[in-house]
Amino acid sequence: MTVLPIEWYHAKGMRETSSQKNQRKKKEMATKTGSGTPEENEFGFEFIEESEMESVKRGRKAQVIPEMVAFFAKAKVGQIVKVNYFAIDTESVSAEDVKTAKAKNAATIRSHAKASGWSKVQISWSPKGVPQVKRIA
Repeated sequence: MTVLPIEWYHAKGMRETSSQKNQRKKKEMATKTGSGTPEENEFGFEFIEESEMESVKRGRKAQVIPEMVAFFAKAKVGQIVKVNYFAIDTESVSAEDVKTAKAKNAATIRSHAKASGWSKVQISWSPKGVPQVKRIA
């Protein structure tokens, strides 16, 4: 049975039957909630079983420098480590690039600190762009 929009029935001066009304409401509900098969909603949403789920790994694998993890592991709470390896040339790079490089390097430093057993880290940058890492906890 074809379900026509309610406006069609009104335009023809007709009333839809209760079974037509139920089918129309069911179809509208499937479209609103994203349930049912792709043909039942405009976005193509559908429910699938967990065994049918497909996924891919996000991003790339983190590059861990074992020497850095080992050095960080030696630090005690309150000690500060100057990490010259991640120094940024702040004078020859634009301010936006410096900001991006600091964020990237800080994330790398934090992941190394976490890998070495630190639970809390504070990173401050010298005027020359050298990160100084303090073990808080």
